[in-house]
Amino acid sequence: KVLYTEDAGLTWTDRTASGCLYSLYDICFVNDTVGTAVGWGGMVWKTEDAGLNWVRQQNGVLGVNLVSVDFANISTGSIVGDQFAGEAVVLNTGNGGTLWEQNYTGSSNEFNAIYSVNKDYRYVVGDNGVIYFTHSGGDNWEVDDSGTTQRLRDITQMGSGKLIIVGERGTVLLKDP
Repeated sequence: KVLYTEDAGLTWTDRTASGCLYSLYDICFVNDTVGTAVGWGGMVWKTEDAGLNWVRQQNGVLGVNLVSVDFANISTGSIVGDQFAGEAVVLNTGNGGTLWEQNYTGSSNEFNAIYSVNKDYRYVVGDNGVIYFTHSGGDNWEVDDSGTTQRLRDITQMGSGKLIIVGERGTVLLKDP
């Protein structure tokens, strides 16, 4: 279900994606009108009218939970999720989601969050303390040692430019991009 507010949360309006019967796990808006939501079973939904209407996007992976989506700009975005054929899913687009391409990291750990520093620099965090990064827009991925085996749940960038990563058992990591 997608809920929308125009009054800082005093009232909420249902903007559920038509035909979406499954859970959505994450959403990313690149501006006031264009957004992408991801979820259970490989679902990817896009809106171009602030959530009034949603269109399902094809991505080539079915039956895989897609858990995190992030866009560096209106064209360049990434999605991560559970395993598909024994490897954690990373999907990238360079055309606003018209076409999603699967990239390979070699990781068998499930990914939980992705953050785009810009269109080329992206970071992924996941189970067993894994951190992967790319400086090539997703073409090549490298492992970054987190120093922990805790499940890492989310990543974002602070105003100072540092990345902050949080995970289970109170794990908080700071990192320079």
